[in-house]
Amino acid sequence: MKRIWRSAVCAGLVLAAASGAEASAGALQAAARIPGPAGAALADAARQSFVSGMDLGLLIASIVVAAAACVVLLALPQRPAPPATPTQAPAQLASRT
Repeated sequence: MKRIWRSAVCAGLVLAAASGAEASAGALQAAARIPGPAGAALADAARQSFVSGMDLGLLIASIVVAAAACVVLLALPQRPAPPATPTQAPAQLASRT
């Protein structure tokens, strides 16, 4: 169940990113065909909207990663300390037995 949900979410994110990139590319192509300051304003708006969307996406991703790190630090069990290694040579240990 988790696998299906995870793959569906990943597919949705890829489609959303692709449609956003296509929308920005389409706006830039339209701006290239519009002469004068109107075309430049459209190109600037398209670039600004792309950057604004990336800012929001990165902010949300960083919050999710920070929350996951807190869960890992607080909820997962700590590993026990490794056993102490003997300081005697193996020959001395063998002669004791």
